[in-house]
Amino acid sequence: ERRTRRQTSSQAEMERRRGHILEAMNANRPLDEIVAEVCGLASFQLGGAPCWCEMSDGRVLGAKPEVVHAAKVLRHPFAGASGTELGTIVTVASGGRERSDEALARAARLMVLSMEKARLHSDLVHRSEFDLLTEIHNRFWMEKHIDRKLRTVQDSHEVFGLIYVDLDRFK
Repeated sequence: ERRTRRQTSSQAEMERRRGHILEAMNANRPLDEIVAEVCGLASFQLGGAPCWCEMSDGRVLGAKPEVVHAAKVLRHPFAGASGTELGTIVTVASGGRERSDEALARAARLMVLSMEKARLHSDLVHRSEFDLLTEIHNRFWMEKHIDRKLRTVQDSHEVFGLIYVDLDRFK
């Protein structure tokens, strides 16, 4: 009965953490924070074993110990939908290898989901603020920028001017 309660409690905590990570993704929190939380979830699943992510750009996120014995390190690389490698999730082996591989695979899926979502969001923001043909800021970006500038000017009582040029038959 105690073991069942402990397992149920552990599963509930894992789901709580996973839900928190998914909410962070939807709130567009910084990717580094989300990756660190995913590493924390994997560490929890592995009974507190250190877990970190080596990103393809060279950054290391998560709880990497200062001294790592190479013989006990387990690595699980993960790639995006396009097939490009995004990084590797790493842990120091503790307990069964099968359990560790499963936890790393789950964490890798969350990593891919968060990174792909961040990439898509960034792409959508870029497409909404830049002209696709000329790659210069569009009218939507200009209106947002002017609104921000007007609020700043009103708060600081600075002087602000705008020159507007309308070109007829401009293509």
